[in-house]
Amino acid sequence: RFLVVYLLFFLFAGIKEGKAWRIVYSPKSRLQNTLLAVILAFCCFIPVVTAHYYHDISNEDVTPFLEDMDYPLTDDIENYNIYEQQFDAFLKGQLYLDIPVDTNLLSLENPYDKTERAAAGVLYAWDHAFYHGKYYSYYGTAPILVFYYPYFFLTGKVPSLLHAMEFFSIMSILAVSLLLREILLKFVRRINYLLLCLGLPALCFTTLIYATQAQISFYVMPYLSEILFAALF
Repeated sequence: RFLVVYLLFFLFAGIKEGKAWRIVYSPKSRLQNTLLAVILAFCCFIPVVTAHYYHDISNEDVTPFLEDMDYPLTDDIENYNIYEQQFDAFLKGQLYLDIPVDTNLLSLENPYDKTERAAAGVLYAWDHAFYHGKYYSYYGTAPILVFYYPYFFLTGKVPSLLHAMEFFSIMSILAVSLLLREILLKFVRRINYLLLCLGLPALCFTTLIYATQAQISFYVMPYLSEILFAALF
């Protein structure tokens, strides 16, 4: 804590003495762009540190999310997250997931009625779409096409959820930061360089990219993917 306060003190003192608030950003300045790159690298480093050190890697409940997997998958398919299940389905040339379906589910009048399923004691895979006796994923396939496939073809491994989250977190940070820069260059005649430097990390925090690192969960993948592609397009 003392070191952080010490560094902040010298940062604010340097800003005051150097009158940094008067500096105008020049896109052609190598020095200014280098400093922006350092700030951006620091912003990208945060989710990596968070993912590796915030979570208890010795916890048996967390370990499966940290390790890459061999393919074909060795465990029952229902024990994998939905992106791994869909990745497995695509490699098999099918859309539906190979999750076993309770035969009693097919005999129900309305298999989508939770009350009816509970009364019959029928097992059902949550957070999956059920159609014509098969389970499907209603999550987007962009993470699979953009990350899972390239990672698998390069390494021969199915990426862990941790690596997928790190990839989309870093790519989202880069995308929103570059988007901010392009918007300012287009609509602001004289860009305050200090505000731009402070705005990059502020943007990363306000988009909640860092907040998603609080848990290793496939539920945050759609959010990270949404931020990335919304910023790109």
